[in-house]
Amino acid sequence: MLSWGNHVNQLVAIKRLHVTEVGQGTKEFNSEVTMLSKYPHKNVITLIGFCDDNKEMILVYEYASRGSLDSYLTDTTRPDRPSWTQLLKICIDVASALDYLHNQVSQNYRIIHRDIKSANVLLDESWNAKLADFGFAKIGLANQDTSFVITNVAGTAGYCDPQYLKTGFLTKESDVYSFGVFLFEVLCGRMECEQRYNDERRFLHHLARTCYKNGEIDKIIDNRIRKDIKPRTLLKFSSIAYQCLEKSREKRPPIIEVVIQLNQIQLEDETQQGNTTLRCSHRHCNHQSPRGSPERSIRNYEDPPRTIQHQVKVESSQVEYALTSKHPPRGPPGSMNW
Repeated sequence: MLSWGNHVNQLVAIKRLHVTEVGQGTKEFNSEVTMLSKYPHKNVITLIGFCDDNKEMILVYEYASRGSLDSYLTDTTRPDRPSWTQLLKICIDVASALDYLHNQVSQNYRIIHRDIKSANVLLDESWNAKLADFGFAKIGLANQDTSFVITNVAGTAGYCDPQYLKTGFLTKESDVYSFGVFLFEVLCGRMECEQRYNDERRFLHHLARTCYKNGEIDKIIDNRIRKDIKPRTLLKFSSIAYQCLEKSREKRPPIIEVVIQLNQIQLEDETQQGNTTLRCSHRHCNHQSPRGSPERSIRNYEDPPRTIQHQVKVESSQVEYALTSKHPPRGPPGSMNW
């Protein structure tokens, strides 16, 4: 319980970092303080205070009463597990936080989180998601066409962008890849990395990609949400996750387009209608799509083929994203047909 300044009798979370004699842990501490104090967002955990005194490094955060999302995915006996509607909202919250970090913190800079996973998504009492753990985060120039962040590889096995692992070049699309893994964690109700009895590690994203390409994604979704998720919703949600995991960075969608598509799924779930005018609930969306033209939008894999025309109107600005196709949508080989 904290009583200090405006924070009177407020529950907080305290993180005490272990700093070695060679200073290991200091970088992570400084990164957390810099990122969280300068760039607040409703879906990023709030840093209330910190202590850096005589090798004592302590961070004080807002208290997320429901803990981290991974605990709900791994514990099948929890009675308070979030519903599919709540899980979809959590995914939108995390995508909105990423869009803020990638595109809105500054005209000149972007932030790359580098460790997107369900364990770093905290939940408050109302099931609002808060992206946490900025110890690996990096700041880079906003113009990614002319600059890269080159760094020693850091992150969590299974979630890291393969191109980043290979080259050390860190881009916004590296976070998009990790977010794709996160989406499959939510959909399948299991962690990315599972330790086998013979010490062999099994990665969820390998299984999910294979099942998606073979039209069998329904075989691995979480049974606890199976009755609540509509076939059309499953198709579109898994399509987004699959595209985020494209091996080529250029083929992965910008995070703003992911936000728009997830909002579209949410609205269609709520209204149970298709082909409506969609109003994006992403308040902070006040910029053009990073890749410019509508044809760069996320591909819609649907069957039967038909003309698709959606308009997503952003409440906070006059920008309209017209997602229009005059040709039948085309999916990857083996994409699902419902």
